[in-house]
Amino acid sequence: LDELLGAQINFVDDEESADAMEDSAEEVREEGSIPYIIPIGGSIPLGSIGYVLAGFEMWEQLVNENVDAQHVVMASGSGGTAAGLLAAISRLCPQVTLHAVSVSRDAGTMRDIICELTGDTLQLLGCSPGSFEQSLRVHDQFIGDGYAIPTPEGIRAGQLLARSEGTLVDTTYTGKALAGLMGLIETDEIPSDEAVLFLHTGGVSALFAEAQRGTFNSPCGEQPDL
Repeated sequence: LDELLGAQINFVDDEESADAMEDSAEEVREEGSIPYIIPIGGSIPLGSIGYVLAGFEMWEQLVNENVDAQHVVMASGSGGTAAGLLAAISRLCPQVTLHAVSVSRDAGTMRDIICELTGDTLQLLGCSPGSFEQSLRVHDQFIGDGYAIPTPEGIRAGQLLARSEGTLVDTTYTGKALAGLMGLIETDEIPSDEAVLFLHTGGVSALFAEAQRGTFNSPCGEQPDL
C-alpha cells in the first residue's frame, strides 16, 4: 500500500527511528513543506483519542446489550490503544479491569508507557487524570521469543478461534492477546464465570505472509482442542 500510494520508504534500525523521522521532517521543511511526524503506532495523546472514542462505543454497546463485563483483554505494543481505552474506562466503568497483553515490552515498562500516555490523553481532553492505574493489568508472559515472532500458544489460540467461530487473529498482536486471555482464564486470574470483552485490533492481513512462511503447518505437532 505504501508503494501504491507513492510513499518514499527509508529503512532504519529501530533505535534510530526517532532521529530518522526528525531528519526526514527537516528535509521536508527545507523544501518548503510542512511535515507531520507520526510516531510508532501513532501512540501520542492525539492518536489515543481514537480509542477513547472506541471505549465510549464499547460502553454503549455493553449497555444496549445488557452485558455486565468485568474484563477487557487486548494486545499492547506501543501503548496507544490501551491508553485510550483506559482513559475511557476510568470515566465510564472504573469497575472494569483492562488486561493489556504485551507483545514486545516487559510489564513494568509497558505499564509506565500506558499510564503516562493515559494521563497525557486525559489532559489533552481537558479532564483531570484522576485515578486510573488500579484498572490496569499488564501481562508480559505471552511475548515468547520477541516481537512479531509467533508463539505456539498464539498459533493454537488462533486456530481454535478460526475453526470454532470463523474469526481470524494474527500471530503478532491479536493471536498473542487471545493466548493471553486463555492463559489468564486457566490460571483463574480471570474467573471463568465473569464476562470478558476481547478487543480485536486487526492484523489479519499479516496471516498471508505467515502462511507463506509455513507458520501454520502443524505447530508443535498438535492440533487445537475444539
